[in-house]
Amino acid sequence: RPPRSTLFPYTTLFRSPLFGVGDIDLQKLYKEYKNPYDKEIQGHMHNNFIHVLVILGLFGLIAIVYLFFKLLLIEIKIYRETKGEDFISSYALGALASFCAFLIAGLTEWNFGDHEIITLVWFTFGLNIALYKLSKSKKEVITE
Repeated sequence: RPPRSTLFPYTTLFRSPLFGVGDIDLQKLYKEYKNPYDKEIQGHMHNNFIHVLVILGLFGLIAIVYLFFKLLLIEIKIYRETKGEDFISSYALGALASFCAFLIAGLTEWNFGDHEIITLVWFTFGLNIALYKLSKSKKEVITE
């Protein structure tokens, strides 16, 4: 039988499955479920998707998965449309790979809530869009 603390994400989910328990530090809730001999107190789940499911519920999870999916589609689109341009396509491929790495790492850590990591994700994504728009505007100037 697993310890009560390993069931923490699932038991908190049943408190409010549609809307979650709120975007809060989960430390107080964790204390309710942990074993008395457990020394470490967790304030978050160690998975982006489970954490979002607990704090924002099913609706929040659907929104975040949709956001990640759209970001992935935009990264792929930018890479495909800039294939002929050496620097921009290389950066686009790197941005796509780093976003995929972020998603995979999020399966074992709450990196979506870590401000150092998420700032880098948004910066990389924003720079990718800026480079794409710059390359598009250069192509328009050349064809005119």
